[in-house]
Amino acid sequence: MGHFWQMMEAGPGNVLRSWANSVPNHGLIRYLDFFNLERVAIVGPAALADVLVHKCYDFEKPPQLRKGISRILGMGLFLAEGEVHKRQRRNLMPAFAYRHVKNLYPIFWDKSRELVAEILAYTDSSRNDGSGEGMCIEVNEWASRATLDIIGQGGFGQSFGAIQDPDNALSRTYRNIFVPGRTGQILGVLGFLMPQWLVRRLPFLRNDKMKHSSDLIRSFCRSSINSKRQKPKVELEGELDILTVAMDSGEFSDEDLVDQMMTFLAA
Repeated sequence: MGHFWQMMEAGPGNVLRSWANSVPNHGLIRYLDFFNLERVAIVGPAALADVLVHKCYDFEKPPQLRKGISRILGMGLFLAEGEVHKRQRRNLMPAFAYRHVKNLYPIFWDKSRELVAEILAYTDSSRNDGSGEGMCIEVNEWASRATLDIIGQGGFGQSFGAIQDPDNALSRTYRNIFVPGRTGQILGVLGFLMPQWLVRRLPFLRNDKMKHSSDLIRSFCRSSINSKRQKPKVELEGELDILTVAMDSGEFSDEDLVDQMMTFLAA
């Protein structure tokens, strides 16, 4: 079984982090995965630069991986490869121009202030009811909610209210997705050994939850696109959020737009 169980028990990335610090290497570490399948971990900055920047089109993501996570991330900028990725990147570039990103600074600042205010209010409330003594704040979930709000406003021109409402439907959906549990881990492994259509039909509750989550996210994205289309054109002039730029390019079908929204929401 190679190093598979060792890596499963230690948690995501822990074994590779340990190897990177203790095993002599030149940026690459070979290890054995499930059924002794050979894998190469990229742990050096020069190798990472080659794979992610200089020669990124020479290193395509495994088809099983792309199919497995595309129902949550969409087949957008993150999972697209080759000429499709180049076309998508070219048509979305105006949304990432320096001037436009600079104009988003007030959103980043306002949402950061809102986040701090909500955390302070939460701690004050906990102190008042006697449960806050020696409390520890889990920043990861708070940061995820703030990020979702920033992406909503800067990427799609709408506020999700995730900071104010921890049970926001979209926030709750992504929280459930990214806590796979043991069943999710097993299904992830099976996805590399069996066709994805078969894995998705296995009678596990995790599969049902993933399908429900995917349907909910896609429905939300379609609704956002329809709302944008119904706005008078004069209201959209000058808007450079990701969704508006993608729509104005004329290069994306509605389902392509859904895939792009899913990609940035999951980010």
